[in-house]
Amino acid sequence: MGLNILNRFSSSICSNIREVWSSFFSRPLKGFEIVENIYEIDIDDEYFIADFSIEIDSANAQFIIAIPVFVLKELKEELTLSKPNPEEREMLLKTLLEIPVILETVLFKKRQRLIDAINLEKDFILFTDKKLTDKVEVYVERKLKFRGQLGEVDGRRAVKLLEIL
Repeated sequence: MGLNILNRFSSSICSNIREVWSSFFSRPLKGFEIVENIYEIDIDDEYFIADFSIEIDSANAQFIIAIPVFVLKELKEELTLSKPNPEEREMLLKTLLEIPVILETVLFKKRQRLIDAINLEKDFILFTDKKLTDKVEVYVERKLKFRGQLGEVDGRRAVKLLEIL
């Protein structure tokens, strides 16, 4: 199911990219050889790389778009955003700040054989060499961003951030 959705989404993205760029690439460009939707760039040319990936369930797709710098220079006015008015800026900032992110605090990591992990049950105890005073890792969207220390504040468990990475 996830792969089917990903394939449809990938096709849609490729179609949208072709549609947006087709008018530009119908213009005569020096140094380009057009083969269907592939454009060759000379290895010595400066270029900008846009690299993004999409994950749905266990399926994923990666898109890499190389845009020559001279193309961006030709399109500079079309690509330049005007400065938003204060109301638009405030609305955009408010929207961005409301985006949820996942914070994870990792007490320790342990590598186990699959059979051992499958056999874990309720009340099973995992042993670690870490002390309560050792730093824990804090991830933001699965990227290590902080190190902290476990503690308690006003009767609630907490993590005090000690390092910003």
